[in-house]
Amino acid sequence: MAVKSVVTGVLAGVVTAGAVTSGCGGSGSDAPRAEPTTTHLPTTTIDPWAVPATIDAAYAQRILDEHGRILTAAWRRARRLGKVDAEVERLVRSVESADQAGSEITGLRREAKARFASLVPDPAVDAGKIVELRGASPTCIQVLVRVDISRLVRSGPVDQTAIELRPARPGEADRRRNPTGWIEDLRFPPDQPPLIGSPCARS
Repeated sequence: MAVKSVVTGVLAGVVTAGAVTSGCGGSGSDAPRAEPTTTHLPTTTIDPWAVPATIDAAYAQRILDEHGRILTAAWRRARRLGKVDAEVERLVRSVESADQAGSEITGLRREAKARFASLVPDPAVDAGKIVELRGASPTCIQVLVRVDISRLVRSGPVDQTAIELRPARPGEADRRRNPTGWIEDLRFPPDQPPLIGSPCARS
């Protein structure tokens, strides 16, 4: 089973200021009375997935955790429905490259035919816990991760694998489903180079 950067941050500042002043003559006095002025302070919204100046393991781990949450939703939906519907496919494709998603969807369909008999009662996809940050740039993040497949299927192994993440291309990932803006491009054995190209060279 295949359980598999850069988004430019959006910094939006919304400033709303209002001032209301009015005057009225007080009893026995011609001097106007000033009403208090109310000012709304600026509020700033920061994209939590904006790429930091220095990409560290913590940032990469947040991406993987979010991918795991999305893939977990896909597997749970498929089991609930007893099939792989269009939404399940959209969820998977929102976080994985075409090749990776194809393998994931094939695994889902195989499990559906078997009525998801191998899944644990409360299945969850472990997208990986980072052991080593091997490389990071605005166009590629490569990490070595530990993956616990027993969280998804019975008797699943705990293993290590290398993962490469890259920024989603225009039209490739639905930000409503995958807000990270990153796609899992490839998984390969930790002690071997990728079968296709050099590390991070395909982005």
